[in-house]
Amino acid sequence: MLEKNFQLEIDVMDQTPQHMGRLVKTDFGGNILNLRLTKNGKIYDLSEANTVTFVVRYNNEYLSMINGTIIDATNGHVSLDMPDVCVSYTGLYEMEVQIKVAGTQVTSAIFMYDVRGDLTDGADPSLDPEYPILVQLINDVEQLESNITAAESDRVTAENTRESNETTRQSNESTRQSQETTRVNQESSRVTAESNRVTAENNRELAETTRENQETTRQSNESNRISNEDNRQANETIREQFIFAGNYNSSIQYLKNNTVLFEGSSYVALQDTLGNAPTNATYWQPVAIGGESIGDMSKVVYDPNNVDGDIFDMENMVEGTTKKILTQQERDNIENNKNQITDVTNSKVYDYEIKVIDGKPFIEYSEVL
Repeated sequence: MLEKNFQLEIDVMDQTPQHMGRLVKTDFGGNILNLRLTKNGKIYDLSEANTVTFVVRYNNEYLSMINGTIIDATNGHVSLDMPDVCVSYTGLYEMEVQIKVAGTQVTSAIFMYDVRGDLTDGADPSLDPEYPILVQLINDVEQLESNITAAESDRVTAENTRESNETTRQSNESTRQSQETTRVNQESSRVTAESNRVTAENNRELAETTRENQETTRQSNESNRISNEDNRQANETIREQFIFAGNYNSSIQYLKNNTVLFEGSSYVALQDTLGNAPTNATYWQPVAIGGESIGDMSKVVYDPNNVDGDIFDMENMVEGTTKKILTQQERDNIENNKNQITDVTNSKVYDYEIKVIDGKPFIEYSEVL
C-alpha cells in the first residue's frame, strides 16, 4: 500500500481554517496526517495533554470522531491515520482537532480538505454538477495557501527581525549593566573620596584651631615675657642704682636711688643730681638723721622707758600684767613641741631677696638646697 503523508501546521489562535490538500475518493488506507500545533507563532506544548481527538464533518454535518496520536508532546506534533470514512464522498470536508487534559478540552483548531472523484474508470470530472464549486474551492484554497505562504514568509522575516532586535537588546542590556556597575563603583569611590576629604578638612580645621590657640598662647606668653623683661630691666636699673655711694661729694654725678652719708645722716637720691646738697628736698630724701630712724620708728613710740637699747632684743622687752611676750601656755606648747622634734631630716631652709616691681618692694623666698 502506498503511504501518503500530509504535513500541516495550525495555530490554535488562528480563526481562519487552513486547507490541508486534496484526497481521492475511495483511496482507502495509507493517508497519514502529520499535524504540528502552534500558539501565537510558538510551538504548542502538549506535555500535559493525554488525549487528541479528530472530529470529521461533511457538508457541515457530523461524520465521525477518531482518536489521534501524540507523537512529540514538547514540539506539538500529533498524527492521524485517516480511516476510510474520511474519503468516502467527494466534496469539502472539515476536520477539528481537539486537545484534552484529563478528559477536559483545553483547545481546538479547524482545517479543511477536499476529496475528488476516482478517475480510474475514465469519468470526466467536469460532468460532476459540483465540479464548478470544486474548481472555485480549489482556486480559493490555492490562493489561501499562497496567502498563507506569503504570510508565513512575512512571519519568518518578522521573527528573524525580532530575534535580531532581541539579540541587540540583550547586548545593549549587557552593556548597560556593565556601565551601571562601573557607575556604581565610581560613585562608591567618589563617596569614599568625599568622606576622606571631609575627614581631612575636619582634621585641618582642628589643626588650624589648635595652631591659632597655640599662637594666641604664644603671643600671650611673649607679651608676658616682654612685660617681665621690662620689669626685670626696670628692677635691674633700680637695683644697679640703689647702691651706697659713700660720703656725699658735690663733684660726683649721683643717679636716682643712690644712697649717701652727709653730716651723720643718710639720704637717698630722688632723681639724678649733681652739686645739689642732700639737704635739698627736691633732690634728696632723708633715710636716717643723726643715726635715728625717721617716720613712725621714733624713740617716743618704741622706747618710751628710755631703755636706750636694741628694741628687738628680748632682754629689753617688758611684759605687762595682761599682755605678755608669750603666755605660759604658749611656753609650755613650745617646750612640748621642742621635746617632740627628734628628726629634722625633712626640715627646709629658705633664703629671701627683696625686689622692687613697679616701684613697690616685695620679698621673694627660695628654698636653700
